[in-house]
Amino acid sequence: MPTGYPIGKRRKNVRWRLPYGLWVCSDGREVLFDRAYRPCVERQSTGEAKLADPNEWVEHRISQEHFYTDATPEKQKMAVAKAKLAEWGILEAALRHAEEEVRLTGDQPYPRTAHA
Repeated sequence: MPTGYPIGKRRKNVRWRLPYGLWVCSDGREVLFDRAYRPCVERQSTGEAKLADPNEWVEHRISQEHFYTDATPEKQKMAVAKAKLAEWGILEAALRHAEEEVRLTGDQPYPRTAHA
């Protein structure tokens, strides 16, 4: 992080890389996606959660759910995202991954993707 980087901005940028919603695919796969609609965590209906390829275009989505709205307070957004990751058993790995993305990209709120 650059010197003087505001902690609040860094925290918000990390939150943008954490789950914002869920896609359920026709094969039963579930995918948590971030604020840029990039996959961040995935699991098969009977499997363990793992970090997802953020550049994958997720096909065959049969439903989409959002965990919060723009009107949700910032602290609550982070709490909701962390709770979902904890529920899936991948909180620490996903947080480390999001923090590393922020460290590598600086203050870009939305990471660049292959789709952009």
